[in-house]
Amino acid sequence: KPLVEANEAAEEFFRSALRKSQTAMDYLASRGFSRRTLDEWGVGYAPSGDELLKFMRRRGVADTILLEAGLAVKRGERLLPLLRDRVVFPIRDARGVLVGFGGRALKDDAHPKYINTPETPLFKKSEILFGINRIKVDGGVVVVTEGYTDVMAAHQAGMRNFVGVLGTAFGDGHARLLRRYADEVVLLYDADSAGKKAAERSIDSLVGAGLFVRVGLLPEGMDVCDCVSGGKQSVVRNALDKAVSFVEFIAGLYGGDERGRVKAVERVGAVLSAMDEVSRQVWAEKAAGMLGVLPSALLSAAQKRTRPSAPPKTVPPEHTRDWDLIEAMLFEPELVGYVREEFPTSCYRDEGLAAVAAHIYEQADEGRLSLEELYDRRPDLREKVSAVLERGRQMGAPNKDYQKIVEGYVRKERQRRLLEEAKRRVREGDIAALRKIIEIKKGNRLGDRDDG
Repeated sequence: KPLVEANEAAEEFFRSALRKSQTAMDYLASRGFSRRTLDEWGVGYAPSGDELLKFMRRRGVADTILLEAGLAVKRGERLLPLLRDRVVFPIRDARGVLVGFGGRALKDDAHPKYINTPETPLFKKSEILFGINRIKVDGGVVVVTEGYTDVMAAHQAGMRNFVGVLGTAFGDGHARLLRRYADEVVLLYDADSAGKKAAERSIDSLVGAGLFVRVGLLPEGMDVCDCVSGGKQSVVRNALDKAVSFVEFIAGLYGGDERGRVKAVERVGAVLSAMDEVSRQVWAEKAAGMLGVLPSALLSAAQKRTRPSAPPKTVPPEHTRDWDLIEAMLFEPELVGYVREEFPTSCYRDEGLAAVAAHIYEQADEGRLSLEELYDRRPDLREKVSAVLERGRQMGAPNKDYQKIVEGYVRKERQRRLLEEAKRRVREGDIAALRKIIEIKKGNRLGDRDDG
């Protein structure tokens, strides 16, 4: 309850701040949002200073609650609001409970452009979709898109069966949630490589949950909000009408030559391996005709996918986090800003991977990632980075839920910091901090069971 109350107080502050920020209002107006839509969705603004902290303290919200809710972060001895100079979008679960916030930077050169408050006991990102509390399903079809503004624009235009992923990661929890509302899901993403990659990663979980999956792509360089605000709703509806089955999408992704067909067969086989036996047989027959192969080829690929592979490289337990974080950033660069925010290079125990992380962080400011430049400076790191990538592939990359993996480490790191702070307070004679230590240790045990 304290976290819910803190979130609700923060929403009140953000909404009030929006009315005072002409820059934020101008941005939202440029995206075509009416005042009614902004009020319905509770959109706000986070100023660049520490006004939020002052407001929350006046409301009697303790700093420990601000940290636990993810509304604030600690930088040395200083407490700062997590969201600064950003348009703020409240995130609610299916029951309408306010569990977190998303923030969009107003400056184009800000990195990362989008940031969400971290996982908390309330906010389980692998189980929440933006707009799920406002969804109206028509004909058993839900449309999944990428951003907050895309979902809001669609709803404003009367397409109220849209929900959004919080980042590009889409997992089994999201699929199970959608299964409660629909029989069919249309993935509607941007036509750029990142959008196609996000769509492909989403297919396995949705199919595994028993949903029929189609994929639609908008014209490159346009998103749902662009279309709606530009009076081109027909472009969105046309993309939905022309959405293809996941098999056709995968076939188009890998090309029509022999090498592409082989990759497409392997990829479709991987999707089929997530299905029940009956569905697998039906889809093998259907997909075989699309790909120009025998059904047995797809069934063989599906069976091969389920066989155990060679064991991945063994990593010392104390270095596992470092390996996982580097892998996440290499396979999903969108997470670099989030990882950098929580794990400075001083947090890495593996000296070589600390150097790799420093290189990735540095290039993130320039919006690029070149491992060859790293190897030019540190040729000794080529073998280590190759080992990280190979271990990742053996363990399911690039179709792992990297956002969930990183969030798990962030949660543990924040609990560690809170525990250290509570221990310091006990040493200074604050006996009440003992209760906090017990709560944190209990939370760690529960979190470990959840992670397992």
